[in-house]
Amino acid sequence: GVSTELSLAMLAAADLLDECPCAPDQRVIDISGDGPNNGPVSTWIARDQVVARGITVNGLPIVTPAEPDLAEWYTREVVGGEGAILEVAQGFEDFARAMRQKFAREISARPASGPERPDLTNAVDWRVR
Repeated sequence: GVSTELSLAMLAAADLLDECPCAPDQRVIDISGDGPNNGPVSTWIARDQVVARGITVNGLPIVTPAEPDLAEWYTREVVGGEGAILEVAQGFEDFARAMRQKFAREISARPASGPERPDLTNAVDWRVR
């Protein structure tokens, strides 16, 4: 079968964020997929370690007939940290909408960086080509 090692991916992404010679306001890992973790480390253990390092983990599960309970699994095992977002795609055909919605939620949740917050409503057109 296909390997979906979400736990190892989370830990590797956290290591990369820790190695970055920058000082971001926020550190976020976005996880998306159509199946649960089947790697060697329990996902919730990896998620808890990543969150303890000050990193937020957002989730975008793609719910399919093969994985009808994936959104609940992502809620329990993947998503965590300050301001974490779960956005669910109902099948692959719903992925583009779910991704646009996730971006909109992330942008609207960010604090204004200056005296006036820019209007990003039409900043990017995310059409699937």
